[in-house]
Amino acid sequence: MARTSKDFQAFTSLVDRLLTVPKTEIDRRILAHKAEADKNPNKRGPKRKA
Repeated sequence: MARTSKDFQAFTSLVDRLLTVPKTEIDRRILAHKAEADKNPNKRGPKRKA
């Protein structure tokens, strides 16, 4: 197997720290998007039941 360089490891650790978003924040954003999408009467596809 190929070893990863120290530069690459430093880069990936930095990106991992910067791009970390808590699951609760992702879930909150998804729920907010679904609530906005449900308000659209012209939405294509199956509609969610109330």
